[in-house]
Amino acid sequence: MKNFTLALIALFLFSLNSISQETQLSEMDELMKLKKELSSGFYDRNESGGISDNSRLTDMNSGIYDFGNPPDWAWTTPFGGSGKDVTRKIAVAADGSLFMSGSFSGEMSIGANNYTSIGQRDAFLAKFQSDGTLVWFNQFSPLPGEKIDAYDIHLDASENIYFTGYYTGDVSFGDFNLPGTHTKNLFLTVANASGQITMATSHPTGNLEELGLKVDTDVNGNIFVLGSTDGTTTFRHTSVIIKYDSDGSMVFDYYHDQSFADMQIVGDNIYFTGTLNSSDYFGDFYLELETYNDAFVAKSDTSIQFAWVQKAGHPAPNNGDSQGTALFISTDKEIYFMGKFRTNVFWGSLEVYGNGGYVTKCSSDGNFLWAIEIGGTNFPTPTDISGNEDVIFISMYYKMSHNPVEFNQIRTFGVVDGSSGLVANFDDRVESMNHSPMDDALLVTQNADELIRISSLDDYSLDTEWTKLFDGNSAEAYGIGMDVDQDEFIYNFGYASNQLDYFGQTINKGLFLAKQYGTGSVKWLVQFPDADPVGNYMGNYLIADTVSKNVYITGRFYNPLVIPGGPTLTSSSGFGSIFILKYDFDGNFQWAIQEDIASTDPSLGCDKSGNILLSGVFSNTLTIGGTVLVSAGLEDVFIAKYNSTGELVWAKRAGGEDMEWDALISTDAQDNIYLTGEFNSINVTVDDYPFTMEEGDGNILFAKLDPQGNTLWVTAKGGSTISIYADYWAWPTGIHTDEDGYSTIKGCCNDSAHFDNIILSSVLDKPQNRKRYNKFVAKFDPNGNTIWASSISEVYRSSDYNQFDVDQAGNVYSGLRVLDTIVFGEDFTYINAGRYDLVVARYANDGSLDWVKSIEDSDGGSAWLSTVAAYDEETAFVGGWFNDFLDFGTSSFLVNNQTGFIGLLGNPVGITVYERDDETLLFDLFPNPAQQEVNIYVKDELLNGAELLITDMAGRQIVSQSVKPGNKNIVVDLSTFSAGVYLTKIQSGAKIAVKKFVVD
Repeated sequence: MKNFTLALIALFLFSLNSISQETQLSEMDELMKLKKELSSGFYDRNESGGISDNSRLTDMNSGIYDFGNPPDWAWTTPFGGSGKDVTRKIAVAADGSLFMSGSFSGEMSIGANNYTSIGQRDAFLAKFQSDGTLVWFNQFSPLPGEKIDAYDIHLDASENIYFTGYYTGDVSFGDFNLPGTHTKNLFLTVANASGQITMATSHPTGNLEELGLKVDTDVNGNIFVLGSTDGTTTFRHTSVIIKYDSDGSMVFDYYHDQSFADMQIVGDNIYFTGTLNSSDYFGDFYLELETYNDAFVAKSDTSIQFAWVQKAGHPAPNNGDSQGTALFISTDKEIYFMGKFRTNVFWGSLEVYGNGGYVTKCSSDGNFLWAIEIGGTNFPTPTDISGNEDVIFISMYYKMSHNPVEFNQIRTFGVVDGSSGLVANFDDRVESMNHSPMDDALLVTQNADELIRISSLDDYSLDTEWTKLFDGNSAEAYGIGMDVDQDEFIYNFGYASNQLDYFGQTINKGLFLAKQYGTGSVKWLVQFPDADPVGNYMGNYLIADTVSKNVYITGRFYNPLVIPGGPTLTSSSGFGSIFILKYDFDGNFQWAIQEDIASTDPSLGCDKSGNILLSGVFSNTLTIGGTVLVSAGLEDVFIAKYNSTGELVWAKRAGGEDMEWDALISTDAQDNIYLTGEFNSINVTVDDYPFTMEEGDGNILFAKLDPQGNTLWVTAKGGSTISIYADYWAWPTGIHTDEDGYSTIKGCCNDSAHFDNIILSSVLDKPQNRKRYNKFVAKFDPNGNTIWASSISEVYRSSDYNQFDVDQAGNVYSGLRVLDTIVFGEDFTYINAGRYDLVVARYANDGSLDWVKSIEDSDGGSAWLSTVAAYDEETAFVGGWFNDFLDFGTSSFLVNNQTGFIGLLGNPVGITVYERDDETLLFDLFPNPAQQEVNIYVKDELLNGAELLITDMAGRQIVSQSVKPGNKNIVVDLSTFSAGVYLTKIQSGAKIAVKKFVVD
């Protein structure tokens, strides 16, 4: 039973015949889906999980906010740009001109034309000539703080333009006023060829959240809108089909519990594709769900009387699934539809093998003609489909495991037999396509780092004929890793998709490394222009070595990595490479290491002697320096040790006959190394040290190596025997070891998990198979024995994939992204207020729960906690991201895009006078506190070009000016300053001094 991964692969390849086999597959498939969702949660900004009903638990301390006596937020500061600009569909007229609808946030410009949104999101309608020249642009603005978001556009033969989407609040389209009755209101709007609104209407409904996804017209001028009735665009949304007459009066609305994704009207018929999520009727046709979800394709008349409905088949019940996403109907009424699938999919007698995307052709009578897999072994996500008389165009994107770098393609397939044709690669994701017969061109819209790009491609070669990028201030940003040094400086490693403001500094697209004062103000900043984004899954992507006073960062890269002051790294492998960069605490580049390893989730550690350690997973053969490592099974873990100059000291492997999932490392004061990870094998060797992990022993391996890489001991933790695959719901997500060799490990575990003689059991009154979702925090002595272990029971899965920390007193600081009710031991029940609340918890040195601090998300947004870094018992820095609304209690922020944040829990960092070079003062200030003005008295040591900067505690710049030598006293007028604490900073050459003052 321990060979879980091999068994899983075998079960996915062959049909299951018995009920017990189906049950086993269901449990394993659920586990694999969970791991995929947890690991991809960081990269998917708009995921929609199955949120179960919240319910209070009795006989415990219960609350919605905090527990114990947590510190207050001294400050919290977000960093990011405006919401992304998007166009989801493009329409082409007979003369080759193109029309597009979309939405934008903040500023957007098309050539010399500049536009600014009034609401959170404004919609627009635009016409371009066939060469990309803008003809007209019509902007639709909601009230401030509200949204209009456009999803689809349709053009009839008279060039009347139909578009649909949703709005919030009361809105106006031209002379038509629509009431904001619900949270999200579906709209239908019609414009003439000049862009003037001729009709606008909404949908009278009792649904609180509806949005228009698709719009089309029939030969009689009736208008059909396909909508979502739950406010989402996932493959699980419920649907409505609304028919309006040409004047905008509703004829009927047809509701359905299944997810209709696309529709197209040809003649008197409507063709649909979508996803079946439960057994259901489509008129007289009954479709029985056999897996988690099945794709379907259907034909009806314009009264929604279905002529036929077909669904995808799969090798066996509960084995695989599929989704229908988009369709294209040719002039010959042949239907081409596409979607995603897992574990083979059948359309009639046609079978598509593998996992990924599919495209299928069928006749107007529902007879399947051919079906093929698209995208190879890369598990692509198809985005749109179009075609001409010879080929079908499919756009798609895919990502490597645990890596946010996206690969984008358009592929062609012959209409006769689906034969594969051209493959064109793009930097930007293709959102929509439409073929222009007039110009033999394929018109595409793309998401170019949160901005809109439209392009015209030759439909024969897929070469770009012209392209136009809309400019703007859209940008997403997030922190990857963060640490704090002994002087209360924080080091933040992050990513920005476009130019944005970061604590008063401008950062551009790419990775960045910043050193910041405890108040958030930036001391120095290193930027890596146009670098590939780096994810944040688990482990340490940044680590500050307070002994040698250096900071290290790691990640993966595919495209050249330009290092300021250093080399440019170029990956020679198709799977990318790992980098390690070393900077001293003054921001000076020291060295770079490149390893061409196909490993996901690299993690760093450092020892007291200035050595750096790298861990990860690999398969087959791995060469590091001159050391060759060979995996014993599907995947092994590796540890590589480098000296202070970046030279390899040694490399070791650990693993067995199956798959090992991750490798996390830490060190003690004697430079011993502690390794933990999820190991699925029975017969494991850590280097050459054998260890057996039987079912029930646990899959959490914990090992200690000496500085030379020799294994001293190995043990297993987190075992459970409550079900056949109980061990496989346990894995570590972080490790921290103190100077004396006492280690703290956090992670996931099943119900009744053993940590030596301590058993962690779920306190929830739930069915046994729903008690799998639990977290643990445990402390171990230098010999691997459990000192204490604490549990967090969960109604549904949470995520603790973040860096955590332990302060000098042994208090443990960890964080969670909460999807539903969680219970800390038997002490505290937290019931989330938003969709993905964040909580920071501190455990005392003896394992008792000290306090819990909450951060509330919105109902529809997403949030992520990436780092909790403790400076001392009173101070902890917290970093993460959110994309909608986040409430810290003392402050709240509303954004339109993925936005990073850093906050300080506890007393403001005690920087009264700060001069790091010779411990002398550059200036004094008085009076303090001040009211009308403050005097800044500077010394003679100032050089030419000295700068004075005053910021508030959120890092916002209030005053910035040059200080000339000899200008002894600077008077700052405080009449426009609000009451509060401010920072005064003077930089003269390499010398920096910072002082706080208070305005009453």
